[in-house]
Amino acid sequence: MKSVGFIGCEFWLKRTGSADFFIKMLKEEFEVKTFSEPRWVMKGNVPAEELNKTKLDAIIFWYILPPARYLAKLECKNIVWVPMWDGQKGLILSVLKSIFYKAFNLKVICFSKKCNDLLSPFFNCKYYQYFPKPKKQVNLDKPKLLVWERRENLNYPFIKNNLINEDDFDLITIKQTIDIGNPSRIKETKKIKLIDKWLTKEEYEKVLSKHNVFIAPRLKEGIGFSFLEALERGYLVIANNDSTMDEYIKDGETGLLFDYNKPISFKIDLKLIRKISKNTKNFVLKGHKQWQKEKKILLNWISN
Repeated sequence: MKSVGFIGCEFWLKRTGSADFFIKMLKEEFEVKTFSEPRWVMKGNVPAEELNKTKLDAIIFWYILPPARYLAKLECKNIVWVPMWDGQKGLILSVLKSIFYKAFNLKVICFSKKCNDLLSPFFNCKYYQYFPKPKKQVNLDKPKLLVWERRENLNYPFIKNNLINEDDFDLITIKQTIDIGNPSRIKETKKIKLIDKWLTKEEYEKVLSKHNVFIAPRLKEGIGFSFLEALERGYLVIANNDSTMDEYIKDGETGLLFDYNKPISFKIDLKLIRKISKNTKNFVLKGHKQWQKEKKILLNWISN
C-alpha cells in the first residue's frame, strides 16, 4: 500500500475536523501519516528532513501551500495542494508566485469552482464537489432556527436586524463559539437559548437535530461543513451569496441566498421549509452518488 503524508494545521486536524472526510477518503487507498503545524502558520514547520525520512509516495498540503524553497527540499515529487476559497489572500499570493512553483508540477484539488477558476490558469487543477451522505430529517411542526456566531460580521444582531423576523420562529438557538472577535451580548428568553461552549460532535448533532432552519455562519467557506451538515438533513439554509454556499444553494429552491452588503429580510414558514427540504434532500442524494464516483477518480489522480 502506498503511503501519503497529510500536512495541516492543528486547529483543523484536532478541533474542527474539517479535514476528516478527506483523510478518511485517503485511507481507502493509502496508508496515511498526518503531520500538524501550529495554527495558521503553515510555513513549512514540519522539517523537510522528517518527510523525506518517512519515504512518502505523495505529500498533501491542506489549505496553505508552503514556499517553493521548502518544496525544493522534498524528495517526494508527487505534491498535492488542497486550497480553500475562504483563504483568498493566500490564493492570490500563490498566483503571483506561481512561476516559482512551475518546476514542481503540483496537483491542485479544488472543492470550490471559484477557487478552481482562479487557480487553473496557473496550476494543474481539478475541481470536485463534495457531498455528504444524506441523513434522516427530524420532522418539526414549527420553524426552529439555529445560529452559530462564528464571525463578528455575521452575528445575531445583524441577523435579527437584516435577515429574519423573530416572530417567525418557535425557537432560536444561538451557538456563541466565535473564531475571531467577541460574541454579541444577548439575553436568554423563553424563545432564545444560548450555547456558550464548544460542543463535541455528538453534542452538536443533538442540538442541530432540534432545528430545521440554519444560517451559514461565514461569508465565504472553504468547503462549508457547517452548512453542509444542515443541508444533508434537508434543512432550510440561509447563506451569503458567495462560495461555497452559492455552489450548493439555488436561491428559493435548495435554500435562501442574501447579499451581505444589501441584505433582505426573509419570511420563514413551514410551507417554505417543507418545499426546500424536499428539493434539498433530492439534491444532496444525487450529489452524494456523484461524489462516490468522483472520489475514486480523485484517489487515482493522487496516486499516479
